[in-house]
Amino acid sequence: MIIIQGKKIRWWLLTVLFSLILPNVAYAEDNQATYFVKPLLTENQRKDVADYFDIQLSPDGKQTLQLEIHNNTAEKMTFATVIENAITNDHGVIEYQHDAKEYDQTLKHQLTDLAKVEETIEVDGGSVGKVEVAVTMPGETFDGIVLGGIRVSEKLSEENQKQSGISNVFSYVIPIKLWQNDTVIPNKLNFKGVTIGQQSFENVIKARLQNPQAAILRGLTLEAKVFKKNGQAVYEEKQEEMKLAPNSSFDYAISLGTNEFKAGKYYLELTAKAEDLNETWKEEFEITGKEAKELNDELVFKKQTNLGIYGLAAAFLVAVFVIGCLLYRQKKWQEKSKETMETKKMKKRKRTKKQSKKVLIFLLAVSGFTLGHRASAETEGNNGLSDATILIKPKETGTTETQSSSSTTDDTTTSDTTTSDTTTNTTTTGKTTTGKTTSGTTGKTVSTGKKTLPQTGETTNKQLVSLGSVILLCATTVFIKTERGKQDEE
Repeated sequence: MIIIQGKKIRWWLLTVLFSLILPNVAYAEDNQATYFVKPLLTENQRKDVADYFDIQLSPDGKQTLQLEIHNNTAEKMTFATVIENAITNDHGVIEYQHDAKEYDQTLKHQLTDLAKVEETIEVDGGSVGKVEVAVTMPGETFDGIVLGGIRVSEKLSEENQKQSGISNVFSYVIPIKLWQNDTVIPNKLNFKGVTIGQQSFENVIKARLQNPQAAILRGLTLEAKVFKKNGQAVYEEKQEEMKLAPNSSFDYAISLGTNEFKAGKYYLELTAKAEDLNETWKEEFEITGKEAKELNDELVFKKQTNLGIYGLAAAFLVAVFVIGCLLYRQKKWQEKSKETMETKKMKKRKRTKKQSKKVLIFLLAVSGFTLGHRASAETEGNNGLSDATILIKPKETGTTETQSSSSTTDDTTTSDTTTSDTTTNTTTTGKTTTGKTTSGTTGKTVSTGKKTLPQTGETTNKQLVSLGSVILLCATTVFIKTERGKQDEE
């Protein structure tokens, strides 16, 4: 037994693909939308509904509904408004149309007959315009609802359409639901027969279904199986959470996937389930050889055309991907180049800093060496000067004996002094030195003949040597730190 699970191509997938090709597509209500529409609710609005009109009116009742159009652009915009009726599309979803070829025969009251609105409205840039909808309820009493909506779309001139290339303009639909009483309408679904055809570039078997009630059929689950005449199951399809508009019909499709139609006799078994609804129908049907050939040939042509569209979309996606990769690569290259330049600048700064340190070390070393050499030279000069003999004529005190001699022998002068005796004996040689004096009870003073020079030069030389040592130590410290920093960087 071979059972093929039908798979429907979702329209949103096609929308996404075509949106990649078609330019200037408008989007739903967001911060970047050029405009948005808001309903102004009335006092007789159903309390738990806030985003569309859901109002109760008595027979022959009249009311004016209002909605706002917010123009988010700086330029004046022209909008087209139109009243539409609710229908059910072939995917089991409620839609709104004003130009349907035909409506279900059970639809007695159409919103297009009960509501009127101006066809166009102009709204200045950055302002809000109001649209008024005049509603008149039928004179007869009825149970259930009348469902439709008002569509608002931007109206473009032919010149603007040619310039922008827009063929489909985004629009808003605000649903309008009218009712007279709260009578509960039970769910009901009618099976209207089987046909074959094509949908979404696939061969399909269609089951015609009708919602005859003036109420929305919610939460519908459909499960279909197609059998050959001998009882072999060949196709099946299941869909849940469907919603049908009041008094509407649609074709539920059982997909054949990639298979072609084959002539023969078949029968369909269809089960429908919803709240207070559980129905099963069986229907026999036949596919003739002529029908199979015509539909199969048409499908091949559609597939080839579809293949071209998908090929164009794929090429576009590849081009976008390649351009994205190139832009990404260029961005990375620019970032890398920037990082390389910054690295080079950093290395150059470090190199300049190292060279400055080396120059500083060299200058410190030269300064230290120069100061040390100068200190040594001055020290030697002072030592030679300290050996010179300076003759000083002594003062005469009492009895003095003086010998002038070029001899360098040292004579010693002894003074005997007592506290009671003022006589002073002094002997002075040709050399004069700083005398050493010893005070005691004997009152003797011993003085040599040499006079020693002050020690200022020697002290300065020691300071210069110390300063030179400090400079050399600083230079050595800077050099060691530089070398350690270099090793850490490596």
